Amino acid sequence: MGQLEDLAARAAQGDPAAQAALIRETQADVWRLCVHLADRQVAEDLVQETYLRALPALAGFEGRSSLRT
Repeated sequence: MGQLEDLAARAAQGDPAAQAALIRETQADVWRLCVHLADRQVAEDLVQETYLRALPALAGFEGRSSLRT
């Protein structure tokens, strides 16, 4: 299991430190994607919405693909 997958597993169990670390590790990639999809102002909202949806869904992550996917 890689570092991100380990963080995701701990974050899914409610570990706030793991959630924060997971966000720090993935935020640049998420930001780049959102800026590509929309302008910078909208991207800020998209990044926030991404994490608001992704963090609760971590419990269902089965690891069949990369966490970055």
